[in-house]
Amino acid sequence: MVISKSRYLNVLLIGPMLSSVSALGEPKAFDCMIEANQLIEIRSPVAGLLESVPVPRGATVKKGEVIVSLEASVEKSASELARYKANMTGSIELWRAKAELSGKKYDRRQSLAEEQAISVQEKEDADVEKRTSEAELKQAKENKELARLEWAQAVDQLNRRTLRSPFDGLVVDQYIFPGEVVDASTQRPILKLAQADPLRVEVILPVSLYGSIKLGDIAEIQPEQPIGGSYKIPVTLVDKIVDSASGTFGVRLTLANNQLAIPPGIKCSANFNSAKH
Repeated sequence: MVISKSRYLNVLLIGPMLSSVSALGEPKAFDCMIEANQLIEIRSPVAGLLESVPVPRGATVKKGEVIVSLEASVEKSASELARYKANMTGSIELWRAKAELSGKKYDRRQSLAEEQAISVQEKEDADVEKRTSEAELKQAKENKELARLEWAQAVDQLNRRTLRSPFDGLVVDQYIFPGEVVDASTQRPILKLAQADPLRVEVILPVSLYGSIKLGDIAEIQPEQPIGGSYKIPVTLVDKIVDSASGTFGVRLTLANNQLAIPPGIKCSANFNSAKH
């Protein structure tokens, strides 16, 4: 991960980065930004008429919750037809009965042939009939397995018209509304989701501190008002690249937010000297 320096330099600036200085002149608190752990746009893999979006802007969603449904009457019918074909057993039962009958007939002809009571032709005919019935039974079983696979494919195609949330999060924005056509080729998003638990805390530090901040170090984070509060959280990522233009590098911390009390997008201050471990 390389934090975009230009974004934070525009918002935070390098000048006020040191918000407090100790008596020895060592930097203590730095401006930081609290962001969503993930920010993604939801798109449909298939084209179709948007039927419903049950989660409006600002709603909280759970992982696996339905967030978008496309009209799917044709796919539902195809899935039901495939299910019916997959559950059909008449053909297998018919050829199983024929195979059993031809097997018994073959056994009787085999006994008669040993006693030379029938011709060689009759014995061979019974053998061909037995093998044909067994082959037809095998084909009926293969057709049933093929129907099962086609049913699974139809279900997959139906499921592609229902989109679910990939994580617990918030609906940030909605771009397409019920009644509009979703065109998969244009890749126009339907919704934007943010994962707000955990949160990412991004800090830009001067290169003079490179090497002194390590993974697992604890920093004290104070969100800006009116959120406020103080949180001691660990460093989870330290950039391996320094931005030569600004003489800075990025550090990321992870902030638990299971009550969603802290909104993504707010500023904060980070103190790395108050508690190292």
